[in-house]
Amino acid sequence: MRLALLFLLASSLTSAEDDPRFREYHDYASLTAILSGLTDKHPDLVSVTPLAETKGGRKVWAVEVADRSAGAPSERPAILILGGLSGEQPAGAEAALAVLLRLVESTDEATVAARRSCTFYFLPRVHPDGVEARRAGTVTPYDDDHDGLVDEDPPADVDGDGLIVAMRKKDPAGEWLIDSVDPRAMRKADTSRGERGEYVLYASEGLDADGDGRVAEDDIGGVLLDRNFPIHWQARPDPAGAGWSAVCEPETRAVAEFFLAHRNIDVAVHYAGTGNVLYWPPAWLEEREVPGEDVGILHRLAEEYSKATGLDARRVRRDAPPIGRPTGTWLDWAYEGRGIYAFEACLWDLPEGDVPAEAKTRAETKDAEGRLDDALRRERMWLSWSDVKLGGKGFVPWHAFQHPTLGEVEVGGWRAGAREVPPAESLSALSEKQLPWLIQVAGHLPRVELIGVESKSLGGGHYSVRARARNAGYLPTASWQARRAQEAGPVVVELAGEGLIVTMGQARRVLAPLAGGETSDWIEWVVKSEPRDVLVRAWTPRAGRAEVRVRLGE
Repeated sequence: MRLALLFLLASSLTSAEDDPRFREYHDYASLTAILSGLTDKHPDLVSVTPLAETKGGRKVWAVEVADRSAGAPSERPAILILGGLSGEQPAGAEAALAVLLRLVESTDEATVAARRSCTFYFLPRVHPDGVEARRAGTVTPYDDDHDGLVDEDPPADVDGDGLIVAMRKKDPAGEWLIDSVDPRAMRKADTSRGERGEYVLYASEGLDADGDGRVAEDDIGGVLLDRNFPIHWQARPDPAGAGWSAVCEPETRAVAEFFLAHRNIDVAVHYAGTGNVLYWPPAWLEEREVPGEDVGILHRLAEEYSKATGLDARRVRRDAPPIGRPTGTWLDWAYEGRGIYAFEACLWDLPEGDVPAEAKTRAETKDAEGRLDDALRRERMWLSWSDVKLGGKGFVPWHAFQHPTLGEVEVGGWRAGAREVPPAESLSALSEKQLPWLIQVAGHLPRVELIGVESKSLGGGHYSVRARARNAGYLPTASWQARRAQEAGPVVVELAGEGLIVTMGQARRVLAPLAGGETSDWIEWVVKSEPRDVLVRAWTPRAGRAEVRVRLGE
């Protein structure tokens, strides 16, 4: 009943107010000013601390949101919200900031209750250097092509138009063909049908600065934060970006240390960029391989996400070619390494509703054999969307250029961020439905409580005390994976009081984790004491603390 009420109240959180803060991209200085303003305005609710300093001299900020009048934030179950792990997709960082602002400023009953019962942690911009420069990786020198040199062959604006896009070169040994429907698009030749490619397609404009026969394959820096966490980490040539070692970057080390220092985190969410889908771990496993009861819990939270946001919450495996099994991801480290229920919410994708019907029909044109590759259909749709919403400026038309080493080429293609960075006016709509789901999740968090606490006189100055511990939440006090990874904190129940002599049972009892709604067996003590008040306490890292005072013999 309590959870249903929380969700009903949370569903009213979406504000009709068109707040300009939710319709713009914020640079690092603006972000810092906003966070400072929150602590000034809400000192009993918000605290901000720097976790690390990046190689670009920017701080990775951590924000704690909790009503301190209701007790110590560290002694409540917590939700962690991250944003901006990948700098070229800044919408995720903006979503995290928007959720933070809505959470702090809301006077809605459900939100106020959640701020009192649990703690919210935010790392709103994990990769501030990347977000500022719209780049995926860090600036740490990195040997992307494993040739013993670092950063020696970056993308370059070879035609001098101020943009770095792609290149294509006519070559009978190439794999690519020009699309017959929209000549701006390229498609791979289907060799199974006897097609032969006519072009080589270079993903980036640039030179072969190191003379190895490849173009722009070793950019400046290049450590990808979401390949640098200490789970299944491995340095490998393809894909690049894992770093010299796990958590070698100050940003990933700061995030990992934050997880380790905050054992009350039970659920974590990262707001990412494109995809319009909710991922949950383990990323490469079949559903039947997700351990124990965790699969049902992950399913339920994902289904509730879909209902609350209207976005797709399919479980999507991320091991499809050409990426292969992801390694070193925060998502898998949080779940597999820490036993935290972790999700990655990708908020934006091709807005097909903005594409005119005529363009949609053209994009779905099939070949002579009635076939249409989905990747080609999406490319055509993106081009039509760019024409409508960006005035065609998202795509640079192919134009001839005499390359200094490749000879006659054509330069053109997508401008950086055209398909990854949503228009600023759409940001509010992307973030506004996220908080209701988080408030619903807050209502599911485990909460330890004590029930049936009583004491009886046994005569001769001896008294019995007994109690039961109960998990009042839906989520267990420790996930199945937390127990498997030996990251599950026990439920501890303790009897405390001045001058007590415990003659039966141990003053501190350690119990196994409790499932959602589970009640422990009776815990009993016999003590020798003068009549007095005693405390029965219970606590566990991810389900908070409870205590009940009882008078001996009453």
